[in-house]
Amino acid sequence: MIINEPAAVSNAVASVRVPESERPIIQCVNTLFPAAWPSAVPPEYGEADVKHACDKFLMPYSNDLKQEYRDFKDAKGSVVCGEQLKDLLVLYIHCQ
Repeated sequence: MIINEPAAVSNAVASVRVPESERPIIQCVNTLFPAAWPSAVPPEYGEADVKHACDKFLMPYSNDLKQEYRDFKDAKGSVVCGEQLKDLLVLYIHCQ
């Protein structure tokens, strides 16, 4: 799975008015779209947000998912490897 327009998705999400209680999910989304990442990504960047997204979407958070997300960051978000991370992205996209 290749994310072709992550900046467009992230910008669209950021421009939507959401209740303050839903702001954490926006941060979760930003960790899934490389266009929103800081220029220097620390090793643990986004892992707590991915865990929060899993909680929000009732998806189990596992060491495998954490490693898939780390691989995703290592690839600078160009390729999503791993079924669990793909499932999380699909869940998010379907909720839009």
